[in-house]
Amino acid sequence: MESVEDIPASAILQGLSWDWESYGEYLDAIDPLPKGINAGGYVGDVALRAYVAGDDACNDDFALNEDQLAQMANLVAGAMEDGAFGYSISRSLSHLTPDGRYVPGTWSDPAEFKAAAASLGRLGRGVLECAPRYNETDGATSRVDEELAWIADISQSLGRPFSFNLMQMQSMGDHYRRVLELVAEANAAGAQLRPQTTPRSIGVLFALGANTLIDDLPSFAPLAEMDLAGRLAAIRDPQVRADLIREGEAKPVEPFGRMFLMRPETGAVYEYEPEDSIAAQAAAKGVSPVEHYLDVLSETNGEAVVNWPVLNQDFSAIGELLDSPDTIMGLADAGAHATQIMDASQPTFFLSHWVRDRGALTIEDAVRRLTSDTADFIGFTDRGTLRTGAYADVNVVDLEGMR
Repeated sequence: MESVEDIPASAILQGLSWDWESYGEYLDAIDPLPKGINAGGYVGDVALRAYVAGDDACNDDFALNEDQLAQMANLVAGAMEDGAFGYSISRSLSHLTPDGRYVPGTWSDPAEFKAAAASLGRLGRGVLECAPRYNETDGATSRVDEELAWIADISQSLGRPFSFNLMQMQSMGDHYRRVLELVAEANAAGAQLRPQTTPRSIGVLFALGANTLIDDLPSFAPLAEMDLAGRLAAIRDPQVRADLIREGEAKPVEPFGRMFLMRPETGAVYEYEPEDSIAAQAAAKGVSPVEHYLDVLSETNGEAVVNWPVLNQDFSAIGELLDSPDTIMGLADAGAHATQIMDASQPTFFLSHWVRDRGALTIEDAVRRLTSDTADFIGFTDRGTLRTGAYADVNVVDLEGMR
């Protein structure tokens, strides 16, 4: 959670009592804690592997023995009986431990996942989720067919829905099209696959009060412990500004061509043209990207935010993903990555951009996707629809007023 999700270890260690072991005991521990929204969770393969096998689970060649696999299966079954939504798996090559190793399960034989999740089939409830390993370690070579094969097999064998993340990735071309093709084929053969996607780009955010684009410059080191007001005053100091600009000349320009400034007056903007980048704007002014960056921070009193889209940069690809009847809405990091990613606006962006501005979906279908479609996937029959006997949190939507 610390290295992948940007959640400080102190928040985790101090935020829970840690007097529990089982999933049911975990639910008991968090039940009295205050919560802003309704919440539920999955039992995680990563945590269970570390629990039954210890540090060895992080080794690339590790395989569960028969006793460990039986223990995994029993733990998943117990968690499902205690109230877990389902069983979740991590295979992404971007998921690393703090010491740089891949998290448990990344290289495991999928037969282990199938055996561990067997109770979902017996119970006839619960869903599976996965962060797939679509690529090889070079980052570009596709292994989509191999990954979709075991995902489809588990879904079909257990008779349970299986969701996994799917976005457009520049490094992998149009791999998402192959995923959608294989999903359609698998579902026609009896699987229940729902690729989970998002209506806009996923980007890393930088702000003067948090992480900045100049954290690595020597002259920024004295500013690191300052608050926003202190940092703003510092970058306005002629000597500090000159030092930062001078040191920033050594930074490569290319990354700034993929980063974009969002100003307070324009609000959050996620669809860009090449001329909108920091590099292009700096070149138009005849200054370096760092100098332009500092100028905008000063002009906006430190309120400008940099967005660096790393997934779903192509809005035409997003349109294709949303057009698929198999995809499901999700992938909104509104709690993790507190200083890096903020996806809390996903529902309103979905409605304002794709329904109101693009007309790509009807308001009725968009609301369905945000409510009953996701509720039905989890197995909630009394959520997400307006009918007698169902829970109803009714929202009045001002579609024209959304920003």
